[in-house]
Amino acid sequence: MDKKQLEAELSEKKKELEAARKHYNEEEDSKAGPYAEVEYKEEIRRLEIEVSSLENKLKDL
Repeated sequence: MDKKQLEAELSEKKKELEAARKHYNEEEDSKAGPYAEVEYKEEIRRLEIEVSSLENKLKDL
């Protein structure tokens, strides 16, 4: 991947992460239940790892 592709993918993943966090906070307010909370936390963590990985790849370029 070239730098522009990595930057575009990083930007997209950051948007997904922000949307997931927002959705999680909305669900938390409505008390969706423990299973939904675990799923949201796992999704947020997965996105955080992807963002971190992409940031590291960009630094290495």
